[in-house]
Amino acid sequence: MHPSPRLAASIVLVVLLLACAMGGWWQWGRSPTNQQAAVAARAVPTAVPARDRGAPASPPTMAGASAAEDACAKEVYAMHRRRFEELAGIGSPDAVIGRSMLEPMLLTLPVGAVTPPLLETDAELAAAVRAYPQDPDLAWYHANRCLNDPACDAGPAVDHLLAVEPDNLAGWLLAVREAARARDEAVIQATLEAAANATDYQPRIVDGFQRMRDVLKDVPLPASCDTPKLRREWAATQRSTAPPTPSDLAAVVAIAVSAAQVPAYVEARGACVDQPAGTRSQARLMACRQVFSKIADGNALIDHSIGTSVMAELTAGTAEHARWQEQKRRVAWLFTNQPALDRSVAAAVQRWNEGEVSAMQRELAAKGLWPPPSSWSSEAGGARPR
Repeated sequence: MHPSPRLAASIVLVVLLLACAMGGWWQWGRSPTNQQAAVAARAVPTAVPARDRGAPASPPTMAGASAAEDACAKEVYAMHRRRFEELAGIGSPDAVIGRSMLEPMLLTLPVGAVTPPLLETDAELAAAVRAYPQDPDLAWYHANRCLNDPACDAGPAVDHLLAVEPDNLAGWLLAVREAARARDEAVIQATLEAAANATDYQPRIVDGFQRMRDVLKDVPLPASCDTPKLRREWAATQRSTAPPTPSDLAAVVAIAVSAAQVPAYVEARGACVDQPAGTRSQARLMACRQVFSKIADGNALIDHSIGTSVMAELTAGTAEHARWQEQKRRVAWLFTNQPALDRSVAAAVQRWNEGEVSAMQRELAAKGLWPPPSSWSSEAGGARPR
């Protein structure tokens, strides 16, 4: 999913002001219910705004920002645009993927022989897939990007991804999204059943984080950004008076960008849950339970949260319901206690590499905050011990 220009500008400000990103890529303290609303809001594809290809490039101006912050944002923008151009000269599959991830942060690009116009990486990804037809990463990023562009015919891209990576449930979730666009219940059912048979689940959330971090790991902090305000906010979260390193900044941007790369839960959840009472077939119910139980086993917090919440709905009235309700309570405890986690960049990166859920549980256990007490409930009033 591409951040909008407003979100892209916000990502830059996150880097400058280091607001909230240190504790993990999701907002602290949100309950799983609110998480689902956030996922739905992020996951609805938006039309790509028309751009004047002949207009000169202009770095973004941050509404409401001080003159110093605006100057800093413009320098960060210029450095990111320069890196975007450098990757074009490499031309490898990894470079093409890196450009496609960096591009949404660039609000405008000049037209010319050296620097292609914005959205040029759509064509680059398609060409790279043709050149490297067995590369699963290229197939994934191309299909995911195409699905989020209303102007793109995503069917062939999704079909190619499933041919290259047939056992990845995440790819089948993209196929469910494509089937939902056609509003064909028979195709949706067949796709869900195929998804239920997938043996792996790799949504590439962590992969996207690592790729963006690698792209920007040596891009320095502009001098105009190294202000007393930045140092104060950095010191407050990092317990260090030293300015952030390029690697630190790359990790912060990667966390923020990855927050916009939400897997395709919405259509699958709609096909499984948002149906009139009594109309869901047993075949649909069985396929949905298999799909979302695998998602719930994911070690990214968003996977664990969404999968658990949907499974609690799908098992209502069965012997399995109590187990999923208990797991849902534990997920709510994780969200509630996120402010107790180490907010440093190093800790955030370690959580990504280790797996968010297991890393958070380990960190909270060291503080005596895991597992949650049996008397604690997340009901009524929003996640408070009782």
